[in-house]
Amino acid sequence: MPGTYTISLRVIDATGNSDPSPPTRTITVLPTSPDFSITVGPAAQEVFPGGLTTYTVTVAPLSGFTGTVNLSVGSESGFPTGVTSGGFSPPSIRTGGSSILTMPTSTSTVPYALSLTITGASGTINHTAATTLLVNLAPPAGLTATAGDAQVSLSWPASVGATGYHVKRAMVDGGPYQTFACPSGTSIVDTGLVNGTTYYYTVSAIFTGGRDKGGESADSVQVSATPQGPQGSTLTFTPTADATIKKGSPNKNFGSAKLSVKSPGVRFLIKFTVSGVGTRTVTGAKLRLWNVDPSNGGGDFHVSDTSWGENTVTWNTPPAYYSETVTSLGSVAQNAWAEADLSTVISGDGTYSFCVTSSSTDVASYTSKEGTSAHRPQLVLSLQ
Repeated sequence: MPGTYTISLRVIDATGNSDPSPPTRTITVLPTSPDFSITVGPAAQEVFPGGLTTYTVTVAPLSGFTGTVNLSVGSESGFPTGVTSGGFSPPSIRTGGSSILTMPTSTSTVPYALSLTITGASGTINHTAATTLLVNLAPPAGLTATAGDAQVSLSWPASVGATGYHVKRAMVDGGPYQTFACPSGTSIVDTGLVNGTTYYYTVSAIFTGGRDKGGESADSVQVSATPQGPQGSTLTFTPTADATIKKGSPNKNFGSAKLSVKSPGVRFLIKFTVSGVGTRTVTGAKLRLWNVDPSNGGGDFHVSDTSWGENTVTWNTPPAYYSETVTSLGSVAQNAWAEADLSTVISGDGTYSFCVTSSSTDVASYTSKEGTSAHRPQLVLSLQ
């Protein structure tokens, strides 16, 4: 039968002894008439509801085959709701070569492991290859945790296709996690906690029903929060102004763009007006920035002059800033909060401005105050 085989010859002497590892050889048996082989890769692809994925189908000629192979895809029980074939490009292969199969899904597609059969046909010759389409839920993005008195409030955006969520808590950074709630909505309050203790959270999306009786996404990015007693409180502020300035466009204003920083020649400015502190003491000040472009250098923060405008400032008209670095961010991960400690600078009510520089050539970018409300910069003050 045509195919590739591995063979070995084991010799046994009169006393029953033999070589435990005899040499092997690989041989290929070709068909006696023109034929072809068909393969598909990878063996499985994952897709989230509403997304699409692709496979590479390869046809190899055997024994002088020169015909045209027409391609089709199917599944033993048909495609479930929301899964369709986007077709092959090209739809047929002459002699030999490759084609790309596209498999799109809709937002109504439910989690399922679907076996796909790729058929190549040329006249009376038919061969098939198999692969798998894994429809999984996307992990919830943008999980936030807000500390309160002996409690933490958690919220996250909905995952397409989810019927519920598993909310998980750990006492150490990185887990292990334990599921403590299974809400159908996208928020929950974790109560009965110990003030002053840091808790770590993640959440996964779940689906119940369907052909495979449900499934669960990967965990979201971890967040943490430390509940505080009534003796302390927090104030949260969004920027009154923020802007990126670029040496390469020295006269252009980037007041509505994302906040970016890298070396050389890209910096960003951010300004806050703090009010409501009064006679209370600021015990902590954290600037939270939502990263959209990861980097090995998140930025160096310097106190700057406050006399600049978001819609007018450029590289050629920057505010003066102190060379002393208040704090620095090291590596920053995408789709996660980065926190800069500004406690040594912010002590009470007033306007505070910072110029952020970097010595890294790897650009770091953050959502600006014009971005989505859940990801705008936040200055969080802890008070007593």
